[in-house]
Amino acid sequence: MWKNDKDERQILIRGSVVTHALLILCGLLLLNGFLQEGNFLRPWTSVLMQNVIIICATLTAMIIESVARGSYFGRNFAGGSGRRPILFIAVAALLLLGLLFGILNLVTTPTKLVINGKLTDESIKFLYFLWLVIVYWTVVIGWLRNRRNSKNN
Repeated sequence: MWKNDKDERQILIRGSVVTHALLILCGLLLLNGFLQEGNFLRPWTSVLMQNVIIICATLTAMIIESVARGSYFGRNFAGGSGRRPILFIAVAALLLLGLLFGILNLVTTPTKLVINGKLTDESIKFLYFLWLVIVYWTVVIGWLRNRRNSKNN
């Protein structure tokens, strides 16, 4: 197992990122609850799925901010020797390929994504897979950037 030690700067940034994520989560949950209870918005899926999608959106924002601010990986993580770089890229390519097949499936089959103003199970599955691809590719791009920067130093 590799060490993923974070320096003081990264720890402070991670704290800031988690604070931002908590504020985003609370804001989205309150906004969704206000819109649902005030009858401003019809229920767009079940309450459980609404909350899960909001949590996924918050986690995505947290990971993107963490990678962008350089606090996702520790000091010793970028050195990746052996099969780790190949594994990262292979999983990312498989996820992208799966997303392309999912888009192709949605285009070629008469699947409805929304019925009576609510998201269907197929659209929820597609959103989850899209979320996974976005998060994983963000991490891979951040890892490659971090690795390139550590080689230059």
